Amino acid sequence: MACIGCELLPELPMAAGQLLLAPPLEHTQVKLRERLRAVDLHYTAQENGPLAVAVGAGELEAVLLQLGEALSAPELEHTNSAFVVEGTPADLRLLGAIVPLARLVARVRGRWLVETIREGRLTSYFQPIVYAGEPTRVYAHECLLRGRAADGELIAPGVLFDAAQASGMLFHLDRAARLTAIGEATRLRLTTPLFINFIPTAIYDPAFCLRATIDAFNRRARKAAVDPFGRARLRPLADSRDRDDRATCRLSRATQRTRQNHVGKEEMVDDVPNAIFQSCQSDIPFL
Repeated sequence: MACIGCELLPELPMAAGQLLLAPPLEHTQVKLRERLRAVDLHYTAQENGPLAVAVGAGELEAVLLQLGEALSAPELEHTNSAFVVEGTPADLRLLGAIVPLARLVARVRGRWLVETIREGRLTSYFQPIVYAGEPTRVYAHECLLRGRAADGELIAPGVLFDAAQASGMLFHLDRAARLTAIGEATRLRLTTPLFINFIPTAIYDPAFCLRATIDAFNRRARKAAVDPFGRARLRPLADSRDRDDRATCRLSRATQRTRQNHVGKEEMVDDVPNAIFQSCQSDIPFL
């Protein structure tokens, strides 16, 4: 079964239903009502309850774009929302569907990211890492993510990850980036060690998620005439968009346990404060 957290790409429902909106401030609710009336969208509201917007089949994206234009970024972030498909009971299961309205709007605006991942338009560039005393000799390659738009234009990694962060797809993109690096290294028949970057907070369960990535190493390696994956380095990145050094620490420990059963796969920690690193009581080397 595919993992909904990182394998199944999120899709907005096309069915008819109700969009429930719970803004934190009366001022925000007034703005929502004004925009809904302006675009002839029917809604109901109970006292101290959420707005329930009637959405026809295939209309959810257009409704979300209207709401995205009506509210400021903080208002979108602090307004809870959930879409209930017509005929679905509004019971406790609805709790799992509640997300900031900003995320739903970002999924509409960033639909191109879903298409980029689904259509296999991610690629890896391989930056050589050389010996300081012998710069013409390549020790390894660092895998750098890039995307391609439908017209072939290059998409920078910052654009990819910003869109993923806003739409709640960081887990999906990070996994796709790791697998893309493995696939491209196989295609190019690289024989050097590989440094594969990932964001620590984009890993739900380190033991499970990294094992899945290592399994991908092994599957690709069996098909390749060369095996750079026996010397692959998993490299957590401390990222300014989602900095969590304690998560890096936990991930370091979990990776050590995982690699005990997968000889040759290593982890390199980059850009983590020394105090945090020491608290891990880990022997993982810095880059």
